[in-house]
Amino acid sequence: MKRFAILLMFSLWQVLSLAQIPSKALQYFLSLPQYRNANFGLLVKDLANDSLIISYNINTYLIPASIQKLLTTYCALATFGPNHRFATDLFYTGQIKDNVLYGNIVIKGHGDPTLGSRLFDDTLIIDQLANAIASAGIKTITGNIIADATIFGPDPVPHKWTWEDLGNYYGAAPSGLCIYDNTYKIIFRTGRPGSKAQITGIEPQIPGLVIRSYVHSARIRSDQSYIIGAPFTFERKVIGRLPAYRSRFTVKGSIPDPALLLAQELKKRLTAKNIIVNGEPMSIYDPGTTVYEANNMTILLRHYSPPLSDIIARTNEKSINLYAEMMLLHLANKYKDTVSTQAGVSALYQCLSNMGIDTLDFELYDGSGLSRYNNLTVKGLSSVLEQIYHGPYYQEFVSTLPVAGLNGTLKYFGRGTVLENRFHGKSGSMRHVRNYAGYYFTPDNRVLLVVVITNNFRCSQSRARHDIETLLNQILSQ
Repeated sequence: MKRFAILLMFSLWQVLSLAQIPSKALQYFLSLPQYRNANFGLLVKDLANDSLIISYNINTYLIPASIQKLLTTYCALATFGPNHRFATDLFYTGQIKDNVLYGNIVIKGHGDPTLGSRLFDDTLIIDQLANAIASAGIKTITGNIIADATIFGPDPVPHKWTWEDLGNYYGAAPSGLCIYDNTYKIIFRTGRPGSKAQITGIEPQIPGLVIRSYVHSARIRSDQSYIIGAPFTFERKVIGRLPAYRSRFTVKGSIPDPALLLAQELKKRLTAKNIIVNGEPMSIYDPGTTVYEANNMTILLRHYSPPLSDIIARTNEKSINLYAEMMLLHLANKYKDTVSTQAGVSALYQCLSNMGIDTLDFELYDGSGLSRYNNLTVKGLSSVLEQIYHGPYYQEFVSTLPVAGLNGTLKYFGRGTVLENRFHGKSGSMRHVRNYAGYYFTPDNRVLLVVVITNNFRCSQSRARHDIETLLNQILSQ
């Protein structure tokens, strides 16, 4: 009997000690000087038995950055289904007589974010369009090449994005007609530290684009340059620093007018195939614009995107802001009378409300998390992830998430810790913001919900990542 009592006391001591591990790990994390003035929220919950392991500051508004994509991508998946595809149509207006098209070529977009994307091996789309025109026997086009991007209206750009972001690749604005992920490359050659970096090329060439560079070489290892410029304007200023002594260093920017570039690229390809185009490439975004007869069109080609599940996987794996914003606009197009970022956010709130989520836990201004105006609570995001776990698309959604230590934005997160190959989730980062949210699969096949949000820390991103790794490793190792 005495021996049994001793064993029972020892077991209770073990349980209590294990229960103290999360709180001690959190106390140590919060005691670090770099988080003295930070805003921090944490929740870890066992979804198998609905038991809370640890929570801290779960009702405070915090900046989510790219973990906000979890909301947008799941609502898109639940709304349209994993097999949904987006179309792009190639038409001509008028009639063809003696190999002459007396009319226009029209490329009508239906919001495919992947058109021409290298991520989906769709780089031959311009050739496909040109070949379809040639196959119709057309050798001369009397009219214009019109890129119709009116599905999302004249103002698809999120209003709460910053001036510093808009000109860069991660600030590529959504469009009813996309091309090349709405990004282009500026190729630099750098010399000794302090010298001016030289622009040696632009890929692809964008007619009318003027770039003024104030970039210098420096003793650094990463890109510290920024492209300044607004959508639909063709002057760009590049400022900042690039690593010294590089024969080729690529900086990616956002295409000013993706639909127009698509029309220009098509005309260039048609000219190379000896097809004469008398008119000009042009883009339209306003549905009220009338530049062709919509009731007098003949279709030449319908091009489909990859399945939505694949697009969502790339969105979450690579954290592609453009794709998330396009999904938000598709939600607006389905549920609202107007199409805009604001309408998309309203549709997102509607989706969350339908899931039984309290939308007061969210203050959102875009679909990707790029805006620093976005706020949400740990409780709110955790509630969404829990509802996803119990919902019909859980398996499909988890399969779109990067895995710690293996791929995507989590490729270097959690390596050599319990997180590796077990945490499936999304990261989010911007200046003084480092966040993670997703699902941790334990060795005994339980599923733990994990949300950690850190704002306003005072250290490098790599240091914040390491500290969060250490914190989660201690909590999840019990």
